[in-house]
Amino acid sequence: RSAAFALVHHANFHWFDQWGGFYKDPGVHERIAKIGEIQRRFADDASAPLADVMIVADPESAYERVDPDVTLKEGYAVAPEGFIPFFGCGEHFRNIVNRLGVVYDICALNDLPHLDLSRVKAFILADTWQITPEKEKILKDCVFRDGRTAIWAYAPGVSDGKSVDAARVKTWAGVPFKTRSLAPTAMPGGWKSVYAYDWKALTPSALRKIAADAGVFFYVDDLWPVAASDRYVAVHCKTGGRRRVHLPRRCAKVVELISNRVVATDCTSFEDDFASPDTKLYELCAPSRGDPCPFDRTRAALVK
Repeated sequence: RSAAFALVHHANFHWFDQWGGFYKDPGVHERIAKIGEIQRRFADDASAPLADVMIVADPESAYERVDPDVTLKEGYAVAPEGFIPFFGCGEHFRNIVNRLGVVYDICALNDLPHLDLSRVKAFILADTWQITPEKEKILKDCVFRDGRTAIWAYAPGVSDGKSVDAARVKTWAGVPFKTRSLAPTAMPGGWKSVYAYDWKALTPSALRKIAADAGVFFYVDDLWPVAASDRYVAVHCKTGGRRRVHLPRRCAKVVELISNRVVATDCTSFEDDFASPDTKLYELCAPSRGDPCPFDRTRAALVK
């Protein structure tokens, strides 16, 4: 799984026996050799990522950790149920989005102006407690536009970098602080806001519905991790079976690289058998005409 996802993301990785006994399982050495062969074969690949969802981290918000309900003591404040934004929120939402069957990426808020965000439909700004005028401009230029969806947790923008005011939350969330609803709110400028006062309400199933409403593309109908680029799709599952994989464009041929099997031709989706657990790595071969696959699946078909 890690090797397949690293290949898709053009990331380096190394093998090590972290807990002991990793290399004793039957077939591990053969599988590593096969992955090495695939890496060498596609060493010059520069296929573009296809993220529809962006998790946005803001280190300054995490450092400030302000809570409108708690008097700051020793520079440390805790939100409901002991939740600490940087350490709890970032990891929590990464783990959730890993299970949505979508492709996502992670960036820092200050990096947004330097990225190609044309494909991104939904932004998870879960720990954006501090919104200064400079950050407001970045958000307006990069996020609050083109029908995109911003997903917030607990107290977005409660701090402007100088003071704390719970009334500011409505400016960004579209609803008052502590509102317990995940209903999208239409915002001025043509974007939508989804606010979760209780961050635990954003379960994988709930976030999948929000993502579907935002127009995010789903590669699988299950809550499975997926990574994809213009050339590859990697899919991981805990419990397998025969499953369908959807593609964002028509492909002349789909090859599962680990087994070197042609699993489908001239398709916009295909079925394959998955073990429990299992990881498949597919190469997508474009048709000669390069026609894109229309995103024509309905919201009802995407949401279980």
